[in-house]
Amino acid sequence: MKQAWGKLQGSRFYEAKTLQELCHVQAQPSMHLHSEEKEQIRRRLMEAAPHSALALHFGGRLQQQSGTAAISVDVTADERTLFRHMDCERIGAYSDMLFHQVIFSSSTHCKIRKFERGDLTEAEQQFYAANVAVTAAQAAQICADTRSQESTKWQRVRKIRITGSICHAYYTFVPRDDRTWDQKVSAMLGYSFRGNAATRYGKESEDHALKEYTDRTGNAVVRLGVVVNPLVPWLGYSPDGISFRDGRPPILLEVKSPVLGKSQKAAELARAKKLPYIKQDGENFELNRRNSYFSQVQLGMFLLNLDVTHFVIYSKVKSLILTVHRCNTHIDQLVRKLQFVYFQHVLPELAKRAQLE
Repeated sequence: MKQAWGKLQGSRFYEAKTLQELCHVQAQPSMHLHSEEKEQIRRRLMEAAPHSALALHFGGRLQQQSGTAAISVDVTADERTLFRHMDCERIGAYSDMLFHQVIFSSSTHCKIRKFERGDLTEAEQQFYAANVAVTAAQAAQICADTRSQESTKWQRVRKIRITGSICHAYYTFVPRDDRTWDQKVSAMLGYSFRGNAATRYGKESEDHALKEYTDRTGNAVVRLGVVVNPLVPWLGYSPDGISFRDGRPPILLEVKSPVLGKSQKAAELARAKKLPYIKQDGENFELNRRNSYFSQVQLGMFLLNLDVTHFVIYSKVKSLILTVHRCNTHIDQLVRKLQFVYFQHVLPELAKRAQLE
């Protein structure tokens, strides 16, 4: 083809230019949206077209084939909102491996490299794929099937995951060596707490506490089973309830019912320092950040993608409701440590036990 604009003068080559540098190309301003803005835009699109591919993908295709059996879940409107809310960038960032391992090539040389899923043994990968990894529909099925907490399935689903009630024990554990880790994991997997008078009272009081919360705040309370987020299915959480009101962002509920609350106000117990998980700051009370309950509710807010927890201390005389805000720094440290614990120590033990059965 003949050159339309004449011959090139001289022997120089053309200097490459990007498209943005060409005079006839309009430069487009760069646009950056925060994750909250992206989530809001996505939510509005899904509300406008609830049956679109986008809404079905993020809300979970609740009629999904798994082998030959269809998964069908009777999910309420509030639960659908919650499931959609659980899929976001700040959770997905932890679906990749975030820890490193030290590999010794000799007694004097070693290298540090990022741990990859391919570093898992075949048995570990098979166990994870068959028992731990879930789709959005399977996660919804688990949540529906375990609403009556303490059921056999509730216990089985929790057993293969790090849950809110044990996460702090793993988070704060400092081992002497790998053998100490093995002992810790074996003890945690074999631990079966059947309850005592205090926990039985707590269970008996939970319904009263949630009813009182609804009467006091006007918020509707939804009871859920085990929450498993498909982005990080190796974690699990059993919330005492989720609070909904007037389309506002949901609130996580955690209820504690101390036996002393039968005859004393919750605030009086806190002032008398009879509740080790509560700290007093002047006239105000707050959840002790060093207590296991703080890690517990932070993990719950992480998995459910929530920003606020109402921590209810139930008393037959007068209850106390504390507002606990999401702490991203604590969540980042917690989830990174738990990821290391699960894939380096818990999953290998689970896979080993499965092979022996």
